[in-house]
Amino acid sequence: MGQTVALQFTRAREQIVGTTFVTIGHVTKDITPTGTQVGGPGLYSAMTIAKLGHSVSLITRIGRDYSIGSVDSLIDMIDLEADVTTTFQNEETDLGRQQTIIDVAPPISTAEIPWELLDSPVVLLAPVAGEIEPNFTAKFPKSLVGAGIQGWLRRWDTTGKVRARSPKEAIGALPPLGAVFVSAEDWSGSIADMEEVAAASPILVVTQSAAGARMKLGDSWHEIPPTKVNSVDPTGAGDVYAASFLVRLYETRDPLESAHFAACAAALSIEGIGVTRIPTREQIENKRNGEPAKS
Repeated sequence: MGQTVALQFTRAREQIVGTTFVTIGHVTKDITPTGTQVGGPGLYSAMTIAKLGHSVSLITRIGRDYSIGSVDSLIDMIDLEADVTTTFQNEETDLGRQQTIIDVAPPISTAEIPWELLDSPVVLLAPVAGEIEPNFTAKFPKSLVGAGIQGWLRRWDTTGKVRARSPKEAIGALPPLGAVFVSAEDWSGSIADMEEVAAASPILVVTQSAAGARMKLGDSWHEIPPTKVNSVDPTGAGDVYAASFLVRLYETRDPLESAHFAACAAALSIEGIGVTRIPTREQIENKRNGEPAKS
């Protein structure tokens, strides 16, 4: 058994409301060399939670003229609507992925969160373009709140070209969170800067693509090795990691077990394209146990 951590949240709420998890963030339209896909950290996270067997509500904002098809059939979609959908154009280059932002839907305010979700035991803040603020955590005082912070680290110029900002410049200091998730590719600056920004949170996870992840638990860093897979599309892997980590932390209260579980889930998610490749719990456990994959 790995190291446990004291986290204050209640598991009884799902018996009252029926919604265990909440994710918040824009659904996006992603234009890629192979076509247009539906995406966004909030959607990837919500789909992951649902595939792992928990009920989930996604609070989002989608353009009225954009249909995301049937991908939301597993989740409770709370669409606040907008005139446009947040839209990215993604290109793979020798230096990594280059993003251009084409449209941005309006922000989501704390006043738009349905009251019946305010006591949900686990909440994942999943901004993609600064549409929610870090202070959202104050709306969920009884919840375990995690945040994938990539959407607070992005900036874009007048042509829409997206660049990473330093965490100090972009955020300053995060409020206390149960866990903070960030990709090593998502910010400029030093690891010391990120530690300072996330100092009020007991868990900081830095995902490192094919190199696995690093987790700071209290004052100690832990290396989380990667799970070997055949990579097809890495889009959304960090979001799958964050969501599956919180699911496992909710179930076990064991951050190390959660980190290894999440590493496997994120790896399996890149073996295909889009949200349809997010793995089930059975697929994750089979992979961890060395058993043949089941489709």
